[in-house]
Amino acid sequence: AWLTIEMARPPFAVVAREHRVALDLAGLPIALRIDRIDRLADDRVLLLDYKTGATHSSSWDGERPEDPQLPLYALAHPEHLAGIALARIRIDPRQGCDLTGLADRELLGCKTLADAGLPDDWAQALRHWERTLGSLAREFLQGTATLCHHHPDSATRDPLIALNRLPELEDIQRIIESS
Repeated sequence: AWLTIEMARPPFAVVAREHRVALDLAGLPIALRIDRIDRLADDRVLLLDYKTGATHSSSWDGERPEDPQLPLYALAHPEHLAGIALARIRIDPRQGCDLTGLADRELLGCKTLADAGLPDDWAQALRHWERTLGSLAREFLQGTATLCHHHPDSATRDPLIALNRLPELEDIQRIIESS
């Protein structure tokens, strides 16, 4: 199933696998290993990360991205960037395989940066991620441990739930809107 997806893509060449790269993010050293780098026909690159579970590129936006792995890859390897993508590879045909990601223009399986709510070119998108992820890196280096639940069901498993207002968020929103 994965090879069918690969064959549907425009011409590309795999130029690196398990590519190790270091990133200094606001003073926080981060060691990364990019699963695969593809060179596209226009000589730009697509950075890929293999996954076996669900893939969601929407977890790369906002001020506290839920899963910043691929934005970190992009910050560490910004040269000639065409896109970043998650390649879901499954043996079970019912689960399927897919490619999902972000690109600055149409690319199979990828949303455009603008459609994802990001600036529409890589230079601006990278500055956005450098700012947001750099802020998180500085918090980490300062010892800040802000509790942040991205999904209401994760809050119910939190031993510090009494300190969190997430379970009451709908009620709080209703009160604010009725005032």
